[in-house]
Amino acid sequence: MATARRERRDRREDLLGAAIGVFCEKGFAAASIGDIASEVGVLKGSLYHYISSKDDLLDWIFDAALQTSEARIAEVGGLEAPPVERLRAFLESQTTWYLEHVEHASVLFREFRFLEGDLRTRVTAHRRDYELFLCDLVREATDEHGSPVAIDPENVLRLVLGALEATPEWFRRGGRDSPRQVAAVYTDLSIRALTGRPVPRAS
Repeated sequence: MATARRERRDRREDLLGAAIGVFCEKGFAAASIGDIASEVGVLKGSLYHYISSKDDLLDWIFDAALQTSEARIAEVGGLEAPPVERLRAFLESQTTWYLEHVEHASVLFREFRFLEGDLRTRVTAHRRDYELFLCDLVREATDEHGSPVAIDPENVLRLVLGALEATPEWFRRGGRDSPRQVAAVYTDLSIRALTGRPVPRAS
């Protein structure tokens, strides 16, 4: 029984990776169960031991990202550090994830409209909580360090999110800079924009 459960768990991971790649390349609407099966290297009928439709695979993709994001918010929210350092930690972690999982992030941004049911409700609620959490971090950081101009945290939030969420569209693996290097640069620019000056990194 233990072996059977291990095989099922490993196959689910294979299917998740294949679905991410196929949906990123073809788009959810154009992709088929056959495409996923070919990517995994199994017969199409074999997939129905794990899923009932390709919608299940889209659910897996969003659920995996949702769990990761919830864990990131909990981790940063629990840090005993000044607001600007918590903001820095969150932005770097989020951007690094985008760039280390470019295909996964691209599917999240492009295919949300196809999500249905309870998971769509959960993801929508999480997006709201995510934005409120980040907006609070921005507000606390600007209150702590001041700002060269009057800043509405929600407007800053849109600027920061727009920049971060665009990174998977242009980032290419194997380039001059690693995901962590790009994330550090984006984060430092965001901190500078918020405070009007660079804030030294904690040692």
